[in-house]
Amino acid sequence: MLRSSSLCIPRRSVTALGMSGNRGRGWYYKQKYGGGGSRNRQQQEQQGSDSYQADERLGGGNVNRPQAAGWDGDDEDGFAAQPGYQAGARLLGDAQQLSATLHRLDGKGYKAYRDIQGAWQFSGFRLLVDHCQGDPYAAPSRLRVQVPAAVAALPPELWSGKLRRIALGDWLARKLAAEANRASAAAAGQAQGWHGAKGGDVTVDLPGQHVLERTAVLVSGAGDVEARFTVGLPAQGRSIMGPWCAQILTQHLARAVQSALLFPALDGGAIW
Repeated sequence: MLRSSSLCIPRRSVTALGMSGNRGRGWYYKQKYGGGGSRNRQQQEQQGSDSYQADERLGGGNVNRPQAAGWDGDDEDGFAAQPGYQAGARLLGDAQQLSATLHRLDGKGYKAYRDIQGAWQFSGFRLLVDHCQGDPYAAPSRLRVQVPAAVAALPPELWSGKLRRIALGDWLARKLAAEANRASAAAAGQAQGWHGAKGGDVTVDLPGQHVLERTAVLVSGAGDVEARFTVGLPAQGRSIMGPWCAQILTQHLARAVQSALLFPALDGGAIW
């Protein structure tokens, strides 16, 4: 008498038995090796990938994903509620201290760049280093700048409603992307070919043709501005190039922020 649970039954007989019982051709292997585990794992992985991982985003992109309170278009809670971005990052010093730290790190292993992770106070804005890449060939480091409303000096009529804030953020993102390209071009002068120094690129997620709500540049309900971007921290091989990085962050980047995010430096007529 055949027993369907026996693993010693010939494959043809078991397959025929499975077909006669409407179990399908995969029934034999499912009984022998087990089934469903791989599919269940795939479903779990898919569910995990569907959840928004903000720390994997570069600064920008469409924001059709879960939003935290304070950036739903009507609240004025500021930047603390943004997922993946800690507004309360530890303040490490000012721009001069950042430059001194980078000079101190010159020539050290690339992972020593993590010493600059945190907040640095510049004249008129705050630079936050959220994540430093662990290798010069890895995805670039993620940084932000936060400009208070009193310094940005954007007229209230530009950000008085959600739609206006979206449009203003789009315009500022395009302006900052152009200034970032200039900063990258200025920094690229120290690159020395394929075998030479690497890094120095400042990249802002440039908006597309449509004006959509994005995270490259955010304008809060109180008129504060936050911009997010990436920087390829420079290296020679896998050794830090501290003076070059200090020049990028404290000079080129600072000029880009002042030219693109402060209303006195902008063409007010072009915004309208």
